[in-house]
Amino acid sequence: MNKIYQKMTPRRKNPAKSLLEDLFNKVILRRFYSGTQPCPVKYAGFTLIELLVVVLIVGILAAAAQPYYQTAVDKSRFAPYAALAENIRRAQEVYYMANGTYADDLEMLDVSWPASCRTNNANMVSCSDGVLFNHHRGTDDRLFVILCPGQGKVSWATCSQYTATAYVVLYYAHSSTRPNGSGCSFPASSSRGKRLCKALGY
Repeated sequence: MNKIYQKMTPRRKNPAKSLLEDLFNKVILRRFYSGTQPCPVKYAGFTLIELLVVVLIVGILAAAAQPYYQTAVDKSRFAPYAALAENIRRAQEVYYMANGTYADDLEMLDVSWPASCRTNNANMVSCSDGVLFNHHRGTDDRLFVILCPGQGKVSWATCSQYTATAYVVLYYAHSSTRPNGSGCSFPASSSRGKRLCKALGY
């Protein structure tokens, strides 16, 4: 009789145990079981197609951002040469006031050369990523600043004809062409040089 009474009497559940069972059933097991899948295990993860789509999207974004990154790098490389060119132009004006003409030999100017630069000829300075060329011809006096990334102290001919990304021209104050003017040019097929000139404000 006692056994029958025990079966008919509902047992009291432990509240803590019941709460843990509900949490396990509703939260954890739901990730592995699906009402629409008779299989006891629900497979989780990415399919190959999904991974390929993600890789394709990342590649497209990288290809779109790469030119802007390259332009930022070129602009940062050009910055020290632009500062050096301005120092040369100011020193040339001082020399002109004292002698009535611009100096053909850059060593005659009161300019301190960076450690990464050296003078090749009297009118040219080669640096690690570019060349500064002093064009002293009659009254058309100007200074070329040419960026040639990764060439390492190149010559004027090599940099200007084969590896130039872009070059900036600074005209002296008494130049017959564009007094105190400046300009930026690039090889016809160089979209990289075109972006650099635009980033420099030309």
